[in-house]
Amino acid sequence: MGFIRGALVTIITILLFISLFSAAGFLTVSMSLDYNVIKPEVHRIVSDIILNQTDMDEQIDEAMAGMQFYCQNNTVFVQNVEGYTLELPCEVINQGSEAVIIYAIDDMVEKNYYKEYDCEFRECFSQEENMFFVFSKHSQNYWNYWFYISLIISIILGVLLFFCMESKTSFPFLLGILLIVVSAPFLGMGKLLGLLIGWEYVEIFSAFFTQAYSVFLIFLVLGVISIGIGIIMKFLSVGRFFAKIFKKDDKLTKKDLKEAIQESKKKK
Repeated sequence: MGFIRGALVTIITILLFISLFSAAGFLTVSMSLDYNVIKPEVHRIVSDIILNQTDMDEQIDEAMAGMQFYCQNNTVFVQNVEGYTLELPCEVINQGSEAVIIYAIDDMVEKNYYKEYDCEFRECFSQEENMFFVFSKHSQNYWNYWFYISLIISIILGVLLFFCMESKTSFPFLLGILLIVVSAPFLGMGKLLGLLIGWEYVEIFSAFFTQAYSVFLIFLVLGVISIGIGIIMKFLSVGRFFAKIFKKDDKLTKKDLKEAIQESKKKK
């Protein structure tokens, strides 16, 4: 019986670790795809792509000349750019090419972020020509959904692990250690991505993990709190209370419960 209990505890512990790590990963991506967080990241990526094109300066100069001429008798310059309509106020155009680029990128990021997509997240890769949907609210909702699924699975596994463990007061220590171990990789997520995918593409992929440090802190604090609860339980000798409640050989009676409560109060 002891061997079966030990094997079961080991299996559930491994599954709990996987589900907690998955929850941390999904939470990181979901938090990183918040509009106020992802906007500057996408703006930087798109700016680098535009400015690195060799003939971009000439194209911008030609476009600026046409827009400034148009603005002599108009207030808004309207242009269709790869599937979405860009409306440039002439007051922005008159500020120069840099102001136009900043305004156009910000407008594109906002429209693509809040766009209503008629496809499931995975289906969008084949249906959408514009790949910016990966930085959208649609994408954030997808990863947020999987975070909650992983969280629910973790809670269920945690409850199972608690009832399977012979020493109930050891559960907070084990859970705390798992949370701290799970948090560790998110401390250096940027360097880890660089090693896995190469520094050439890390700038794009790192946009999905800008909140990795925040998730590291969340799981680290939860782990420390869990261990702290375990220390308090040990200090108050709550173990004996649980031992009588979950005793294997005899059924719990009112007398047993009363004695366990009285013994717990005496220890306080």
